[in-house]
Amino acid sequence: MNERLIDIRVRRARLQAKIEAQREALGIITARWEKPLAVAGAGLAALRFAKAHPVAIAGVGAALVFRFRGTVGLLKAGWRLWRLYRTALSFPAQFRP
Repeated sequence: MNERLIDIRVRRARLQAKIEAQREALGIITARWEKPLAVAGAGLAALRFAKAHPVAIAGVGAALVFRFRGTVGLLKAGWRLWRLYRTALSFPAQFRP
């Protein structure tokens, strides 16, 4: 019985050493992925914000167009977006029987 307990303790010590080595390897892997995952998380947060606040995004876009192109540029961009919107709405009708 004593030998069996010794064998169990030796096996346990080996398993604990193996577990420790695996934890260290996992720590190295997760450290490498920490920054890319943080960037991806920030991108997802930005997409969630854009989805939740479409009017704010459109306002910022209009302000940028107005700043760089002036009133005429804003009107041109608005007209192009309107045409794109109308085309997108009529697109599925082209495939209906």
